[in-house]
Amino acid sequence: MKKTNVAIVIDSLIVGGAQRMVCELIRNLDFREFDVSLHCFFGGSDKEFMQLVSGTPARVYLHGIGNRIDPPTLIRIYKSLSRERPDVVHAHLGGAQISIPWALMHHRNTLITLHSTLPAALNTTAQRMVRLAGENRVKLVAVSKENHRQACDYFGVEDSLIDEIDNGITLSDYSPCDIASAPTFINVATQNQNKNQMLILRAFKRLEMECPDARLILVGDGPLHEELCREAGDDPSIELPGALTNIPNVLRGANVYVQSSNREGMPMSILEAMACGLPVISTDVGGIRNVVSNSNGILIDAGSEDQLFRAMCELVDCKLRCKMGASSLANIDGYSAAHMARKYEKLYRELGHSAPF
Repeated sequence: MKKTNVAIVIDSLIVGGAQRMVCELIRNLDFREFDVSLHCFFGGSDKEFMQLVSGTPARVYLHGIGNRIDPPTLIRIYKSLSRERPDVVHAHLGGAQISIPWALMHHRNTLITLHSTLPAALNTTAQRMVRLAGENRVKLVAVSKENHRQACDYFGVEDSLIDEIDNGITLSDYSPCDIASAPTFINVATQNQNKNQMLILRAFKRLEMECPDARLILVGDGPLHEELCREAGDDPSIELPGALTNIPNVLRGANVYVQSSNREGMPMSILEAMACGLPVISTDVGGIRNVVSNSNGILIDAGSEDQLFRAMCELVDCKLRCKMGASSLANIDGYSAAHMARKYEKLYRELGHSAPF
């Protein structure tokens, strides 16, 4: 039987939730049925992500050397896609505006995963392309119930025209942490204005006055990193180690996960934290309420330092951390990467065997 050829297009393999989701998807696809290539159009890649993908039969194309798309890079991408001749193009982040023109010219279907809320999930150019191409040529997938509802409203289409597939992780990579140790709060994310780690840092400084043995670990790099370091000063209770690999081990060094984003889809980092048995404090944005409730965490309003401070104070209580952490472990089984991959495989079959025109 002929394999379905799938080309996955994303900006880069530099650390990020969408990039980790792509790696988890590729790791769990059935290569007996699918022939897969990965196309990245910005320079740079994360060593851990490359190792994950390199352990599969997927072919990897790394184009470009900077953070913008110039004509030579675009030509290289289109040449690599033409060489692979995919039946389906699966686009992520900025990959949508790259993929749709090529797919339309070559009579191929495009699948786009929306990793955030609209309009942030697609830039203006990509949104116009989606509307122009129509639902017969472009299939949209939302990563949570809330994102699905919002995407349907935004594009003015019926629920059935946009699929919903939850993100997933390889659960066997994770094991429970020591919830009973001193309260240690952690965030793992690109450090930028949207992720808003400054909110965590300022709330934690207030917490220190109430709980001197508390610790904070902000893992990641990005445009906000230096400002966070200056704000933290020489406080020995605050760690800013930069970007780290082996996130399962990093998470096991903490016992409360904190997410402070202004917008999200379905954060991989929260799923990873739950798989380590961590209770979660998070802003109530995107699809986070689908996985975080009052049984395994505390939801707060985006941007509210007071609410975050009070939530941190609550989870200083070891018994509450243990109770919520156990609930996180009990609820994570439905978010396996294998389950996610089976759903995408179904779409690949449908799109690969149907003519878009």
